[in-house]
Amino acid sequence: MRFEHRAVPIVLAAVTVDVIGFGIVMPVLPELITELGRMDLAAATRVSGWMLAVFALAQFFAGPIMGNLGDRFGRRIVLIAAMIAFAIDYFVMAWAPTIAWLFVGRAVAGIAGASMGPAGAVIADVTPPEKRAATFGLLGASFGVGFVIGPALGGVVSAFGTRAPFFVAGALAAINAVAMLLFLPETLKPENRRPFRLRDAHVIGAFKPLFHAGNATPLLIAWFLWQLGGVVYPAVWAFWAAIRLGWDSAAIGWSLVWVGALQLLVQVFLTERVVKRLGEWGRLSSDFHAGQSRCSPMRSHHTAGRFTLTF
Repeated sequence: MRFEHRAVPIVLAAVTVDVIGFGIVMPVLPELITELGRMDLAAATRVSGWMLAVFALAQFFAGPIMGNLGDRFGRRIVLIAAMIAFAIDYFVMAWAPTIAWLFVGRAVAGIAGASMGPAGAVIADVTPPEKRAATFGLLGASFGVGFVIGPALGGVVSAFGTRAPFFVAGALAAINAVAMLLFLPETLKPENRRPFRLRDAHVIGAFKPLFHAGNATPLLIAWFLWQLGGVVYPAVWAFWAAIRLGWDSAAIGWSLVWVGALQLLVQVFLTERVVKRLGEWGRLSSDFHAGQSRCSPMRSHHTAGRFTLTF
């Protein structure tokens, strides 16, 4: 496949490696929590839920900050810093002597995980509008590849102990950071950068362009539901499979491989075809606003312009 810019395959590879690291540790996390907390799996499930909440809250508040830092200093430095933070997180969790240290690691991972915004921005920087949907589909495919390789590798590595997958994940993240340092070019030109402003680096400021765009509510609801559905199975599947089915780490890993394979197939073979067949909702909405310009030129031009920038 021909990419519009050499930064695209590097970012896709970086995302794949990150998801591999995440997938490696999923099969062994229930066992590690029960080991450190000296609790049964039912109690470990509740602890894991709170860990996921810490991760999500850290990502929720760090996302706008990471995005604005990327707009100010460029995508490259933000992504490299995030990779280093991921490596630190996994090594902390590999060493963690108590449950509290696992929570610290999840908070660091949540902050680093907010780098997906700058990763998507790299693709938006270098990909023409008519090819963005297909390229972002490849970003989703990278998740799928990571979820195919990661859990399978985690199930194998878990034979060396519950800590071993975390060391492997940390090493992968560190290698990823070095590779990006050496090969990832900056995609945001200096003339397109903007100052870092605290009033924009928070949740309300991040959503402001969408609120100005008009017709953004369905998009926000759809995105929220998609994210909600996406985090449910990583939060509960490994625990449910262990409690209900009696599966070990290897069996849980292979079940997650199946999920990743399905995601990969959908993103690679269906996303571009569906977009070509049905069109992009954003483009249709933009056309709708442009059509309204005959009645209210100034307002519609402004709204459509903001909407286009959002995508």
